[in-house]
Amino acid sequence: MAKNRMVYLDNIKLIMIILVVTLHLAMGYGGLGEWYYDEQGQVDELSMMIYNFYQMFIHSFMVSVLFMLSAYFIPASYEKKGFWRFIKDRALRLGIPTLIFTFIVTPVMYYGIMNAEDFHIGNYINYLLRFGFLEHLGPLWFAVALLLFSIAYAVYRKLSNKLSNKLSHKLRHGPKPTETEKEFPSGAKIFLFYILICVSTFIVRIALPIGLKIVSMPVAFFTNIIALFAVGIMSVRNKWFDKLTYAMGKRWMAFGVAAGVVSWFALIAGIKIVDGDFEKLLGGACWQSAAYSMWESFIAIAMSIGLVGVFKEKFNRQSKLTKAMADSAFAVYVFHAPVIVALSLLLKSVGISIVAKFLLLAPVSILACFSLAHFTVRKVPILKRYV
Repeated sequence: MAKNRMVYLDNIKLIMIILVVTLHLAMGYGGLGEWYYDEQGQVDELSMMIYNFYQMFIHSFMVSVLFMLSAYFIPASYEKKGFWRFIKDRALRLGIPTLIFTFIVTPVMYYGIMNAEDFHIGNYINYLLRFGFLEHLGPLWFAVALLLFSIAYAVYRKLSNKLSNKLSHKLRHGPKPTETEKEFPSGAKIFLFYILICVSTFIVRIALPIGLKIVSMPVAFFTNIIALFAVGIMSVRNKWFDKLTYAMGKRWMAFGVAAGVVSWFALIAGIKIVDGDFEKLLGGACWQSAAYSMWESFIAIAMSIGLVGVFKEKFNRQSKLTKAMADSAFAVYVFHAPVIVALSLLLKSVGISIVAKFLLLAPVSILACFSLAHFTVRKVPILKRYV
């Protein structure tokens, strides 16, 4: 049973990867953000409002939760491996899939699926020589950021251990310090944490609005990501996940969904009344950006708490199917882009609305991505080792 206690975290990760696939599919059909395939179409205002809400709600917590879950396992890995081996293993585990995506998957997607008629070896050489791969990390920016965060954690541990060794002689003849387990953070502490994230996000987006990328990194979202990554690290020592109850998780999840829906449509109505300029949601010193930062940060915190609390109690087991899917989740993350681009191109000439195409392709894309990952990608020994 002890081995099964963390199954719920794998299940949360699985759900997040499924949401990644559907979100990127939606982005290709008149959705928000940038994606490799972009198809526009006429959709009534209400349908587009609901469609965009789905994307923004999912995006507000999905990536942050993935960083939190990844961070949760980092301290134990560091303790087991030590500084240099930890960094080496993380570099291989995260770096090799990134290299595969940027140097193989992306060119194949562009020149084998999207623009086959334009392919010649000169294009690929130019892609390498002008460092175009730095602009085409695609979804694998996640792996690069996680590698950088992991290295930062390892450096912190190395320096703190050296400091502890220097100070240890002062405690040698005195009572040994005891580490007090902290209770799950109170509502007041969570609120202060929320305010800190809101303010930080708003300030960052004055200079670095949503849509701006630095080496493919969506820097406007990094305040939430870093904050939840830190929560994942601190949850290990403080045993916050263990102390989070189902009742607490259910309340936070219900509150996150309900308040998220109501406040989102209130925000949209307010913008329409004032000036109708939705671009201001992306950043700048304006109330629209501040309000969106507050909304997004609240959803990230509420859903993170809610998912852990609910899944720990209700989804802490796996069937053979869900285990196989969970084992293939990272492979899906690495290889899902060309799959959903190819499927989108197959439906390009079909005369239905873009929302209808999304709804039709969502289950097909999930099935196709996990089938490719399980039956093909993870059958290749070198790929299975890293994805």
